[in-house]
Amino acid sequence: MKPELEHPDRHTRTMKKQALIAFILMLLVIVILLVFLPALFKPPPQRLRPIPAHEKRYLSLPEEHITVAEGSLILSRDVYPTVDISHYLARIDRMVKEVEPELQELTRPFEIIRTLNDYLFTRQGIIFNPSDEEGCFLHRVLDTKTGNCCGITALYLALGERLGLPLTAVDGRNHVFVRYRGNDGHMNIEMTQNGRILPDKFYIQYFSLPESALQNRVYLRSLSKKEFLSCILATRSSYYLGRGEWHKSFRDCNRALSLQPDRVIALLTRGEYYLRMGAVKWALDDFSSVLQLDENNDGAYCARGRARLKEGYLDRALEDFNSALSLGEDNAEAWCCQGLIHYERGNYNDAVQAFSMTLKFRSEDSDAWYNRAMSFNRLGDYDRAIDDFTKAVNLDPGMAKGYYSRGKAYYKKKEFDQAILDHSRAVSLAPGVAEFRSGRADAYFKKGMLKHSLEEYGRALKLEPHHSALFYSRGNVYYDLGDYRNAIMDYTWTVKYDPSNIKAYYNRGLCFVHLSRFDKAIKDFSRVVHINPGDAMAYKNRGMCFHRLGRPDRARQDLEAANRLQAGR
Repeated sequence: MKPELEHPDRHTRTMKKQALIAFILMLLVIVILLVFLPALFKPPPQRLRPIPAHEKRYLSLPEEHITVAEGSLILSRDVYPTVDISHYLARIDRMVKEVEPELQELTRPFEIIRTLNDYLFTRQGIIFNPSDEEGCFLHRVLDTKTGNCCGITALYLALGERLGLPLTAVDGRNHVFVRYRGNDGHMNIEMTQNGRILPDKFYIQYFSLPESALQNRVYLRSLSKKEFLSCILATRSSYYLGRGEWHKSFRDCNRALSLQPDRVIALLTRGEYYLRMGAVKWALDDFSSVLQLDENNDGAYCARGRARLKEGYLDRALEDFNSALSLGEDNAEAWCCQGLIHYERGNYNDAVQAFSMTLKFRSEDSDAWYNRAMSFNRLGDYDRAIDDFTKAVNLDPGMAKGYYSRGKAYYKKKEFDQAILDHSRAVSLAPGVAEFRSGRADAYFKKGMLKHSLEEYGRALKLEPHHSALFYSRGNVYYDLGDYRNAIMDYTWTVKYDPSNIKAYYNRGLCFVHLSRFDKAIKDFSRVVHINPGDAMAYKNRGMCFHRLGRPDRARQDLEAANRLQAGR
């Protein structure tokens, strides 16, 4: 019986149907990738907080329905939920009633500004305090009579809008001030100097504002009320950043950027959030966006350099730090990061110079003292390393790594008593760090306090039970105590976790010799000469083992090889 043949038309229809199905499946895969692939690369949000409903509603209002006073107080509520907005608005109204009569007869802008300055900074006693983290909140300025540039600007504008004065906020780099816009031009009123009138040229020179940023109106333009509230949000994000509330900081950055996309400080702070979350690409995008807006922003160069450093792009990171330093030699962060790159590359003299520059501008930086000490350590200059470690721990008495590293420097100088004291201090500060316990065990060993050393290595191994170097070091203690069986066990664990540890094979071979287990010793010495054919002592000891086993020919070969190697040195 012949097989039935498929009709050609039917076969063609089947082929077309299969091709159509394959095409549809391919389209489906593409759609899925387009929808879900970007989400795979988004940084994981850290418990992101929603924007408070009352804040969201207010910021959605048209510009003409917004006031700086009410908006600033509403933004305070996220930090201080119990702020009584009506109470503080009433206080501002009372201030307006007090100063308004003095302004009614005045027509010249300079006289109006001088009178308002006198009322605010002299009679009300408002004081600028750059270190006041909460000084951006209007109610705090009213309560404490102190504030930062953002908070005092908010109060000045709040009074101005109720007095009908043509006042607006103006952006500088990481700074905000007030501008009086008159018919004959404008006057800049500086909040950090009790309302002193300053020209645009002052801000351009003081902040080194690039021409491109001025032309693109990134800086020194008058802000709308919503844009000023964006300034408060960006400042609030920095406040949360300082408190470690990264999720709130990130939320405020996004909200600030939705109101003013070129808000530089918000881009920088959001970039720091991305960097902390490990989303380095997003961080680099934000830092680069800042530099497109403001090519003279040394903080953005440093931030991008740190991001590139985290990615391992040392050359490009160094370029960014050099760019930051070209804008000002006093940039301690840039010097410090340069030092870290030089240290990573093994250029320890260059690292010392960079960290020295860091300390020139930031002498109270314990980490900078520590980093320079580590560089001296690498250069073998242990005395100067010890001096710098001492300065580091004096500035930061809780710096366990500082005591540990100073202890290692004393160890190198064979001052084991001092090493034990420092390692003990490190252990007391951080008892759960195996490295610190290992350092103390090493010093005990060199002092001949073998039982103390043995106990300390044991405690370290409980913390890091797979640490090959700890097993090796404890094996050496057992060896010196004559406990060859336990030494063999520790050397065995050593080579299990680190098969390339040639010393562990050699020492285990010696233990087997002491136990007269020459066949096993031969195996270990053979591993040594396999890894390092130039090890004369391994040949010599293996030859002795062959001799003890009655194999004179092999013994003679190994001893001759040992003699040749020793003669060739």
